[in-house]
Amino acid sequence: MKVKFKIWIEKDGGVAFAQGRRMLLEAMDSLGSLNAAAKELGMSYRVA
Repeated sequence: MKVKFKIWIEKDGGVAFAQGRRMLLEAMDSLGSLNAAAKELGMSYRVA
């Protein structure tokens, strides 16, 4: 049995920070650019 949960921060009714943004920031840190991080995570640069 596993306990799982998700945490996110909301501001003005919208998500301000969640797991996807954390993953993007970590990928940017390790890869050095937003473009490379977006490609690594399979998302468009526009979405990132």
